[in-house]
Amino acid sequence: MIEHTRRSALKLAGLAAGVTLGGVGVTSANGGASDTAPGRTASVRFTNQTVSGEIDTVDIAAAFLPEGGYVILHDVADNEVGIGKPVGATGYLHPGMNRNVTADVTGSQYGGNLPNPETTQSLVAMAHMDEPGDRELTFPNGDPPYTQAGAPVIDIGVVAVK
Repeated sequence: MIEHTRRSALKLAGLAAGVTLGGVGVTSANGGASDTAPGRTASVRFTNQTVSGEIDTVDIAAAFLPEGGYVILHDVADNEVGIGKPVGATGYLHPGMNRNVTADVTGSQYGGNLPNPETTQSLVAMAHMDEPGDRELTFPNGDPPYTQAGAPVIDIGVVAVK
């Protein structure tokens, strides 16, 4: 099962050419530098982790969001070569660096979307803006992803269940 999950993550990483992985992104929604850290770009760091029982929350190691926003977790698409549906999200994160934040996969508006919370999963953490600036998570109708060269800023991690 873990080998299958690694293979899925590798396929996703390899075939999603242009997707920006952990650490690089845009400086702001309008292309300008952020007031919180001039020249810094959006980034998200999602490390592999192990949970007991089933997946109900997932830890995001760090997210730098120049204009604030959210980190939304997505599953790996059914065809194992793309980003799937949202399965969880953080609450609103303030502009700048946010460390050790938790994404809820049971109580968020995307709760219940994780296909098998009692099994090991490859998940995609994607940095999202807060547009229109209302601090209400409205993706996919609003709150677009931060992007770099037209691709979403993401990181991929494995959440193992023991």
